[in-house]
Amino acid sequence: MTKTDTNIPDLLSQAHQHLDAQRLEVAERLYHQVLQLEPENPEALKKLVVIALQSNQLNTAEKYLARLVSAFPLEPSYCDHYAGILMRQDKAQLAIAAYERLLELAPKFIDSRYNFARLLKQARKPEQALEQYQLGLEQGVSNPAQVHTNMSVIHTEQ
Repeated sequence: MTKTDTNIPDLLSQAHQHLDAQRLEVAERLYHQVLQLEPENPEALKKLVVIALQSNQLNTAEKYLARLVSAFPLEPSYCDHYAGILMRQDKAQLAIAAYERLLELAPKFIDSRYNFARLLKQARKPEQALEQYQLGLEQGVSNPAQVHTNMSVIHTEQ
């Protein structure tokens, strides 16, 4: 084992303990040490998002989520969280672009398509939302009744 292999698990373990104890500054410093050894370590990046959100630092959370989305473009949960942070900051166009990239790479991510449709509705793009809901239905979304309800709401609001 290299020195890096042994340091990362130890650093993560220590950082998790500090995070659990709400010693955010110490945990953050340790997660950054992990990133110095492995710049796209998903565990460290995810925990830095948690710390940023607990500190109400949306821009910082956005930065770490952007790194996760870039490093792991086929992980839909990263895109979901990234888009959510962007929407909280009134950055709908960036959130839409993130989902478009994800669904271009992985068009069969049905749950992400559903989340994208909800985001489009929230961003006041009802026609695009209806299109995504319809695609989700065609792909076999797990909650078709909810999709139909959401589509009905959009039609009622138009």
